[in-house]
Amino acid sequence: MKYSFPLVCCVLMLTGGFGWQITFGAEDDSRSGTVAPAPTIPNLPAPSSQATSQQVASRNCPGWPCGDFSREPPNFNPWWEDAALRPLRPECPPLQMELEPVVLGTLCFSPQVHMMRQVAPIREDSIVEAQGDFDLRAFVESKFIDTSDPIGSELIAPLEGDRYLDQNWYYSSGVRKKTLSGAQIELSEKIGYENSNSQWFTPELQGTARMTLTITQPLLNGAGKAYNSRLIVLAQIDAQSGRDRVSKDMQTLMLDVYQAYWDLHLQRALLLQKRNLYQRGVQICRELEGRRDVDAVGGQLARAKSAVASRYAAVVRQETLLLDADAKLRTLINDPQLLLNRGQELIPVQRPLRAPCPLNFQDSLIVALDHRPEINEARTELRGACVRQEVAKNELLPTLNLILMTYVSGIEGDVDIGRALNDQFSLGRPTYSTGATFEYPLGNRTARAKYHRRQLEILQLTSQLAAATSNVRLEVETAVREITTCYREMLCQAHAILGNETEIAYLKSRWDASLDEQRSSSVLLDDLLNAHDRLARSEGLYAAALVGYNQGFAKLNQATGTLVDCQQLLRSRAEYDAGRAEVQELPDDQAQTSRTPPVDATAANPQSPQRR
Repeated sequence: MKYSFPLVCCVLMLTGGFGWQITFGAEDDSRSGTVAPAPTIPNLPAPSSQATSQQVASRNCPGWPCGDFSREPPNFNPWWEDAALRPLRPECPPLQMELEPVVLGTLCFSPQVHMMRQVAPIREDSIVEAQGDFDLRAFVESKFIDTSDPIGSELIAPLEGDRYLDQNWYYSSGVRKKTLSGAQIELSEKIGYENSNSQWFTPELQGTARMTLTITQPLLNGAGKAYNSRLIVLAQIDAQSGRDRVSKDMQTLMLDVYQAYWDLHLQRALLLQKRNLYQRGVQICRELEGRRDVDAVGGQLARAKSAVASRYAAVVRQETLLLDADAKLRTLINDPQLLLNRGQELIPVQRPLRAPCPLNFQDSLIVALDHRPEINEARTELRGACVRQEVAKNELLPTLNLILMTYVSGIEGDVDIGRALNDQFSLGRPTYSTGATFEYPLGNRTARAKYHRRQLEILQLTSQLAAATSNVRLEVETAVREITTCYREMLCQAHAILGNETEIAYLKSRWDASLDEQRSSSVLLDDLLNAHDRLARSEGLYAAALVGYNQGFAKLNQATGTLVDCQQLLRSRAEYDAGRAEVQELPDDQAQTSRTPPVDATAANPQSPQRR
């Protein structure tokens, strides 16, 4: 008769209800043992169970049909948790790594971080470039002209000869400046020498000097501080947008680091579980081999060997997955020492969080709306669009410029330029002029089209901000729900593990007692092997839920935009560089203890209470 799983559960409940207690074999001390390099079956101790039917029955409560799954079983501690912190590959030297040094190492050595660090200075240089339009500019101009023209007017008729001859040289220098109001101011001094054969040219060998001040002030189009400082404001907005993109990319990179770290922990736990499952099958095979000449059935031995071979294949595959996770974490950190010493076994020694953590969706959403780089970037781009719209609105106006000019001048003979310079301020009065220029394109289609385009851009960016807000709300809600789900799943799988262990112990005792009944023994052996698989599946799901629970905090902090603080991490980089310089100056024995500089736990660890 084949015993089904529901029947076994009923028997367990009945035995627990009447207070029966079943005692099983000794505790297994070799769950973290290594796998034999060849498919031959090694000598391994028998696995044992960690729970009894009486313990399972004591966890039942009236609120649940099969137990209270809202709390972790009392004194439940995964057997692989401590073993995962020990080396799994004896041939490789171990290298224990905490989460915070991993984050700091990524910050120091990752080429992606180095690339991100250059974005802000590049964008900030554009601000200085825009401010350079208002710098004071100096200019110098000099020209010599030697004229020989035919006579076409009595005004230039020479005293002798039939051609007009004139030599003119001048030198002009000064400064120009553009103000935030849009005014163009130019102050220049021009000196020169001129001589001519014209009969009306006097005095001869003239030395001239003229100081000129010119101001051109826009009154409509191009006027005002808001219009003329637009390039500076847009450069500042672009720099802020670049910082938001850096923050987004940095948080994505750090989330990959967190996930890779915990994924390595998961792969190590799964390898231990698969090795333990393999060892259970090996123990059954050894028991059948020992009873081959007594009462063991050949079909049972073949079934057990088939299960062992499949489980060994799973171990081989899991070892590969572990090496892949190890290589991924090394690549993300990009530490040259880790890349060179690939023979070292990376061991994540930070224990995963198992305690419940209360979360509030509304509080997380408020934090996300204030810190999420996507929302900040959308706001910044909308602000830039508003600035460009105001600029386009100003360009709809006609061009009306006020022009003011005044100068003082002096002239002396015998090329006495110095005296001419003095005459500018001692003789006569300044000359001045004022005027205006007006220009307006009929139809003004260019400016109208540009203004209309700016209006459409604002509508587009407003919708983009709304979409970004909706996506952030969805991501925060999903992250909060995922943490809660992983924790509940972890609790349920803990109960499932204890139930599976109890079932295995029960089936093992029945199978040991029924070896003389070939039909019943074969059925029970098949049920026992299937129960082993169910236990391994529950253990794997528990480990995955536990890792997902810890990764969920990093995802939630990324969803709220508080996973990392870029400014704080850059300060940590400076501290790291200072620490490395100090280490290089220390003796070798002291430098070995000073390899890892301090890092702010709040910025590096998403499980910190302050970050939650």
